[in-house]
Amino acid sequence: MALDDMNEYLSEYSADAPIPACRTRFLVLDFDRVTGIDVTAVRSGFNMIKQMLVENGISLVFANLPKHIEAMLRLHDVFDDNDMNTNSCDNVPTKAFETLDIALEWCEDGLLAKEVPVSDSASRLLQSGRIMQLLDVLLPKGGGGSVEHVGGDKVDDVTGPLYVQTQSFEKGQLIYTCGGDVDGFYVIGKGLVDVYLPSTEHKKMGPGFTGRKRIMQVTNGGLLGDVDMILNKKHSFTAEARSNCFIFFIPTAAMDAMKQQHPNLAARFDKAIMRSMALHILEVRVADE
Repeated sequence: MALDDMNEYLSEYSADAPIPACRTRFLVLDFDRVTGIDVTAVRSGFNMIKQMLVENGISLVFANLPKHIEAMLRLHDVFDDNDMNTNSCDNVPTKAFETLDIALEWCEDGLLAKEVPVSDSASRLLQSGRIMQLLDVLLPKGGGGSVEHVGGDKVDDVTGPLYVQTQSFEKGQLIYTCGGDVDGFYVIGKGLVDVYLPSTEHKKMGPGFTGRKRIMQVTNGGLLGDVDMILNKKHSFTAEARSNCFIFFIPTAAMDAMKQQHPNLAARFDKAIMRSMALHILEVRVADE
């Protein structure tokens, strides 16, 4: 698609439409440049802040906290005993993490855990054997048409197997790796996937860049590998299943054939790719602002 199409998608997502109110769930404090702290600030400041946050259901999260400052905070009960389990998102614990990236990952996991489950319909379709119908539901709507002719835009048991492969991944399995060859793209039918830059690549960015860096999490209906396929390059990141996943894979050759044999169906996949890329660009714009 042309640049005008991309701008149209961006305007669709960045229009002045009402944004649903979302209450604050976490307050993250990065101590990367902090070398010391006054005892009075701990007693009258952080304890008061924590009390106000707890009363409003907000977790206080510290990142890059120097050991001597952390010890002082613990001495003055900024951290409670039940806050020690850093894997728990229950209630409103106060947490400390080694890096800002790890702290943000924990917050993201907490937000996802509190969301209303979106996998119910996916589970029902998979359990009933309507696999291709699930993909049809996940794709942007087309302009109509019947599967009986070349212009059909529906994904079902007739058209789906012509172009789409299905794959299952267990939690912890790698879907693709950074630097690997790209031969298509993925649509997540059900599950949660982490996309990250491995620590070996992250540290190449320079001093201070350590550990793996999560880029994003993708769930039902999300796309993987689409940008790398469009740019005709190797995978920029690694994708790892965070839960048991059921994923649709569309090889590049199959996508090319679809554009010839079922152009209206291919247009729906193109629309999904453009929507995915537009959302990524919008996220970057928001981050820059």
